[in-house]
Order: sequence, then structure tokens, then C-alpha cells
Amino acid sequence: MNTHSNQNKNRRMQGVIRDAYTTTTACKFLGISYEELNRRVENHEILRLRDNTGHARYPSFQFGSDGSVTPHLQKIIQTLLAQGFTEWQATLWLTTKSSLYDGKSPIEFMQADPKRFGIVLYTAQHDTPTP
Repeated sequence: MNTHSNQNKNRRMQGVIRDAYTTTTACKFLGISYEELNRRVENHEILRLRDNTGHARYPSFQFGSDGSVTPHLQKIIQTLLAQGFTEWQATLWLTTKSSLYDGKSPIEFMQADPKRFGIVLYTAQHDTPTP
């Protein structure tokens, strides 16, 4: 990977962490207990990342404005994690712009038209993580 790609990746990672919820704010936003949040993470229903200090962070892109977990996105997350992606790899996969999605990230592509979920799911099902 070249330096430019690494810089873009690092910027995306910093942006995701900056906009992510802490454990406390995620529980409040979702209206659930800490135990329920952990159960959802263990069941791959919610992505939990670790920041550079080891604190848990929950990317805001996976939550709707009403405090729900976006169902289509949840299915994509579960698929990527089942394919062997780490939480960070899944996050980068979801937030990286691609020519497959008209120059948009998978999240942006699905937001533009929810009917595109099947295209993104198919791609997730047939992708493999890169080291």
C-alpha cells in the first residue's frame, strides 16, 4: 500500500472514531443497558471498535436518527464479520469509496437508494479481508 493510501485510510479511521459513540453515549442513544450493548456486539449486530487508547467506540454510521440499528447495514456488518473481517476492516470496507458504487462508499450507495442493498450484500458475501 502506498503512502497516499495509508494517509487516506488513517484519515477515514480518525473520522470514524471522532464521530463514534462511547459506551455510555451508545447505551443512552439506543436506550439499552451495557449488558444488552455487549450482547449485540457479541452477536455481530453492532460494530465496536477500539481507539488508540483501547477505549470502546461505536461508529455512528450504523445507527439511524431514531436510535435504531439500520437493519440493512446490520446484515452487511454480520456478513463481513462472518467472512473473517475484523471490526476495523469491516468499518473501512463500509466507508471506502469505490467505483463499484459509482464513486461512493457502500453506506452512501445504499443511502442514495435502499434498493441497492442487494448489490452491496452480494459484494460483501463475495469479498475477503486483506491483511
